[in-house]
Amino acid sequence: MLQLIASLEGHSDRAWAVAWNPTRPILASCSGDKTVRLYAFSPDWSGHLLHSQEADHAGAPPQPASKRRIAYRFNLLNTIQTGHSRTVRNIAWHPQGRSLATASFDTTVSIWEEIDQDAVNDESDGRAGGQLRDEEDEAVDKDWECVSTLEGHESEVKAVRWNSDGNLIATSGRDKSVWVWESTPSFDFECLAVLMDHSQDVKNIAWHPKEELLASASYDDTILMYAASEDDDEWLVCHTLRGHTSTVWSLAFSPDGDYLATVSDDRSLRIWHRTRITNTGLSSAFRVGRSEKEKWTCVKVIDEAHERCIYSVDWTATSSAATSGSKSLGILATGGGDGRIAIWRASSTGKGEETVCHVDLADSIEQAHGVSDVNAVSFCRFQPSKTRRRDASSDEDSDDEPQSDHDARWPGVHLLLASAGDDGSVHVYQCED
Repeated sequence: MLQLIASLEGHSDRAWAVAWNPTRPILASCSGDKTVRLYAFSPDWSGHLLHSQEADHAGAPPQPASKRRIAYRFNLLNTIQTGHSRTVRNIAWHPQGRSLATASFDTTVSIWEEIDQDAVNDESDGRAGGQLRDEEDEAVDKDWECVSTLEGHESEVKAVRWNSDGNLIATSGRDKSVWVWESTPSFDFECLAVLMDHSQDVKNIAWHPKEELLASASYDDTILMYAASEDDDEWLVCHTLRGHTSTVWSLAFSPDGDYLATVSDDRSLRIWHRTRITNTGLSSAFRVGRSEKEKWTCVKVIDEAHERCIYSVDWTATSSAATSGSKSLGILATGGGDGRIAIWRASSTGKGEETVCHVDLADSIEQAHGVSDVNAVSFCRFQPSKTRRRDASSDEDSDDEPQSDHDARWPGVHLLLASAGDDGSVHVYQCED
């Protein structure tokens, strides 16, 4: 199910994080060497089809475009010398894909934008036979400049994330704080909140995929959720999730936003489910989050999911349909200090408080980065439909078209998985749906 398709070398220190551009075929990585490396990728239509189990059987029917496993080629596009004085610990793309945030141990976050980005044209229309035009199938190498710097953290910044609309950006750090900033297209940033509710280092943060709901993971063994109050937009804690017995390193919402996965130094993977509380007679104090009207409950615990600390988790959707009362929740990936990458299939049965979550190990790779730790895993966020050109016969933008993760020109792109390791390398894997 999990097949290595690219090993990207170049960082001279450990690679901490990877991030897929949501609108352009670019993968970014950051490192203790204070650089960000950008890789352009595209499907290889030269006939090098990756062999799936079905393809190995004589007489097997041809796979539909969404199921084909095409090899992808990766090329170094650019190396950003960030100017940070210490490790670049985390990176995040703006949802429009034209700017990148870097979080550093030097206490700052930098916002980067391409120079002369109007000249960039990343994606082509399809040729007859499914070919991409050679002159258009790569992202264009451009210079990047720092257009803004966010300051305020008193210690190492561990994480940075934009929300789904791009109007908010959150940061967290060793100073036990979570900051929420308002983001504008002109790169003006205003701090909306400094949240000091954790008692220890805040390792990671994640935005809900559809709502202005922010979750944080901490060295204090807890997960907190924050939302703005209905009356004065003050950001407050609306949920506290307890259960892990050691540091919570990473967290990821399910694609539909109704589940949250968390991983910890206690070697467990936990799945939390949001359920509605009905007939309370109470009005919500929050714009989202609704602590009086909903609750988050742990519905699945996989103890000893790894042999050592689990540092990273990510979650992606699949095209698998519901079967016999079971609803597919997608695929999760985890990576950790044992050097292992694991793939898990998630599904649910029942509804509301009767929901039962099923998580099964689908595949794993031992020593994914040799003897080194796996610091991060991330599924591809690139959605080709978001960058499709305007149809010459239509006055409507392609952004108004139905979006699909299964574009025939980019088969299996939503199941590309990247990992970053202490060996300084970035690996890319192809998963099966």
